[in-house]
Order: sequence, then C-alpha cells, then structure tokens
Amino acid sequence: MTTQPAQPVQPTHRYRPVVEGDIDALTRMLDAATRTYLSRGADRTETMDRLATPGCDLPSDSFLVPDDRGEVLGFAQVFATPPSDVRGFGRVHPDARGQGIGTLLAALMTTRAAEIARTLESLPVRFTTTAWAADSAAAPVLRSAGLHEVRHFLRMVTELSDDVQPPEPRWPEGVVPGPYEQGADDAALFDAFVESFSEHWGQEHPDEEGWWWDERDSPGAGFDPSLWTIARDRDEMSGFVLARVGEREGRFEGYVSQIGVRPRWRGLRLGHALLAHALNQLRSRGLQTASLDVDAENVTDALRLYRGVGMTEQPAFTIWGKQL
Repeated sequence: MTTQPAQPVQPTHRYRPVVEGDIDALTRMLDAATRTYLSRGADRTETMDRLATPGCDLPSDSFLVPDDRGEVLGFAQVFATPPSDVRGFGRVHPDARGQGIGTLLAALMTTRAAEIARTLESLPVRFTTTAWAADSAAAPVLRSAGLHEVRHFLRMVTELSDDVQPPEPRWPEGVVPGPYEQGADDAALFDAFVESFSEHWGQEHPDEEGWWWDERDSPGAGFDPSLWTIARDRDEMSGFVLARVGEREGRFEGYVSQIGVRPRWRGLRLGHALLAHALNQLRSRGLQTASLDVDAENVTDALRLYRGVGMTEQPAFTIWGKQL
C-alpha cells in the first residue's frame, strides 16, 4: 500500500495543542455540546479522562481552537489503537457552528491520522471518528473531509419505574452468576470479551489497554464492581455483563456498557438472563431509566433480546471512516 501525502491544512482559525490550563474552558465547550446533543452535562473529570486517552500525545495529537477571550470554539484529538486503527474525536461549540471550525478540525484530524498511519506496522490502516445522531451539521463536514458512514448505532432505553419492572433472570442449567473479582478475573474476562465479540465490526484487533481504560481504569468510566456480573459454568466463564451509573437530563440513569456470551453458551438465553439481572440491579438502586448502545447492523438477535426486556430504540451516533 502506498500512502498519499497529506494535503496541507489551510487554517481559517487559530489553533494549537491543548495544554493543562485549557481544561476548564474545554469542559465548558464539551458541556455545551453534550447538553445540546445528548441532553446531559460534561464535567472536568470527563475532560481530563478524554485528554488522557491512551495513544494520544497531546502536543502532536490535539487541536484546540480558541477565541479572543480564551474560550474554546472547537477541539479535536487523534490516537492510535494498534495494530491498524487510528481514531479521532472532534467537537465544535454549538454557538460556533457555520464558521468553518468543523471543517478545519476534520482536516487536522485526517492529516495527523495519515502521519500516524505511516508508523503502524499493520496495513491497511483505518481512520474512524464519531458524530452524534442529533448533530445534523456533522455529516456534510465529514463527507467533505473524505470520510463516509461506516456504522450506525442505536441507543436502547427502558424505564425502571415502579410500574415497569424488568423480567427476573432465568439462568441456564449449570450456569451461576457471581461477582467480578478485580485482578483474579481480568485475563479470563478480556478473553471472554474477545471471543464473544470476535464477529463484531471494529473488534478484529481488540486493544486490551484501551478496553480496560474505557470500561474500568479511566477516571470517568464510572467503574462499580458491584454492577459487574460474571456467569460461570463450573470453572468456565460463560458470559458477562458490565453496568454503571451515569447522568442524563439532570438525573442518574443506568448504562449497560458490555454484555457478552461466549459461543459455546449461545442459544440458552444466557444473554437475556444477564441483561435482566443487570436491569434489576440498576432498578434496585432507585434508578428510573437504563440504556445501552448497539450496532444497528448487528441487531437481528440483539434487538429481539433488548425488546424482550422492554427496551425501545432511538438513533445514537454514527461512526465515520476512511482507509489511509
């Protein structure tokens, strides 16, 4: 594969790398964006979490567009996820749309991603980034940068009120749910994740460090071991569900970040039992709603499962990408 030289970026705004002193102003921008498109706030911990993303070297891999007062109009970053992926994250303040900031950030991300691609050993290299479903301005900007829609994700939501109770879990014969034991279960849990998601898009080469960062180790992951459940058949890990508590629309809600069943135990309704167990746990915390995200192109069985516990779907986000 030959890599075409990156096209020079013609800046329409001042930009520079992110520094520590930007955290509060960047948080205000991300908070405005998440409130506009996701109906939830963003705090300083979430910002610091994002800046600490593994594989992102802020001096070379981050781009911040400030205004004359030091407020942030836009922000982007890229980071490698070896062996063959580079990912990006970019957001523009809702009040600064239509000023060319998104176009600038998309160009900066793709140019830097092409530079990173030359350092990776596995070819071809794929660059991806995400756009929220509610952000209608993102699609034309990303298309103009040469990206195309790769996957659409849905958010499945259910009420957990006094009048709406999840079904009780019915465990397959021989399968027993139990708590996650940090350290002792780590290797087996990641292996179970890899096996359970081996046929899913984007999991061809799972990044172990990045997976643990997203699910447990980052300050904003909301890790709560009491909401992680491991299903075991004798000494073998047959499935798992990982849940946490987050904030949306000014109230706390449950979120199921991962649910996996290893192939040998499929067809036994273990996934249904795991999800029902997690929803009942979240309901017992006094939460009113719970949600999870699912790939819209991998939902034949998944939608049946999620609808079976009372969940309904709504657009969540789109992954955009291009080969480098």
